[in-house]
Amino acid sequence: MNTQVISYMLQAGKKDFSYLNLSGVDLTDKNLSDVDFTGSNLSNVNLEDSTLTNTNFSDANLTKANLSWTQCSYANFTGANLSGASLICANLSYARLTDADLTGADLKNTDLSYAILIGADFTDAILLNTHLTTII
Repeated sequence: MNTQVISYMLQAGKKDFSYLNLSGVDLTDKNLSDVDFTGSNLSNVNLEDSTLTNTNFSDANLTKANLSWTQCSYANFTGANLSGASLICANLSYARLTDADLTGADLKNTDLSYAILIGADFTDAILLNTHLTTII
């Protein structure tokens, strides 16, 4: 599935993109709020500058994905694989990252305020200037 097809589906009001292979797709600067990507393969996807408020990425593969400068407030990353992902300057406030794999992820200047991080793996993650106020 390519970027044009996804854009058309979003314009038509489609919100269910669960269990799809979207590896390598460029979704830069898209409004993907409330979209369901449960179980989808989003490895190497480019989501830079996108709005992902209340988006569901549970059990999705986001290995080496670019989520820099995204708005991910209230997004659900439960069980997601974000290993090697770039989350530079992302807003993940109130996001659910329960059991997420963030091994080697770059979270420089990321806002994780009030995020739920129970069981999240931050092994070798870069947390320079990351905002971690009042997390669970």
